Amino acid sequence: MLQCIYDTTELNKEGFGCMGFFKKRVSVEEAVDAINQAIIDDIRDTWKGFYSSLRERHENFIIDDEDYAEYEIFLACTALELQSIYNIFPKSIADRIYRIVFDTVNTEENGEYAINKLLNYEKNFKKAIIEVDNPLTPITGILVQSILGERIKDFRMNNSDFISPLLIIEVMTYLTQMVGRWKKISNVYKIV
Repeated sequence: MLQCIYDTTELNKEGFGCMGFFKKRVSVEEAVDAINQAIIDDIRDTWKGFYSSLRERHENFIIDDEDYAEYEIFLACTALELQSIYNIFPKSIADRIYRIVFDTVNTEENGEYAINKLLNYEKNFKKAIIEVDNPLTPITGILVQSILGERIKDFRMNNSDFISPLLIIEVMTYLTQMVGRWKKISNVYKIV
């Protein structure tokens, strides 16, 4: 488990936390493992309750495979986390994080699918930024379509490609509560 090994009691009183010379060093691999595990734990702790609340508000929000939905949420959260690393870390560290994250999802069972999904999220995130749009919207839309499958048609507006804004906002809110870990970890640890 990642934790600061220095006594920062006095620093914390000043609001500095574990900064500068007092940061514990962790490898990129350790940091990626910790972030991945935190995402998995958060999904396990929150998904069933969130899904239940979605079902209460949207009777047609039915997911056939909850394990698949949790995996899709993991990929969406991972993709969102990756969008921040170049703003937080030096390019050399960010490049390593990026590569290692892709290595971790490149499993024998889901590798090609997971990599393509992360790249699709990244492409749509960047496209939305260029178009001066909310970059979370396409990621949320892709996620909702993935977990609902054919049932997405129940949430299309007037037979268009647009998904119910209420559903998008609800899922987007859920996703945004589960990201921001790279910034948090960079405040406490020196990634090497």
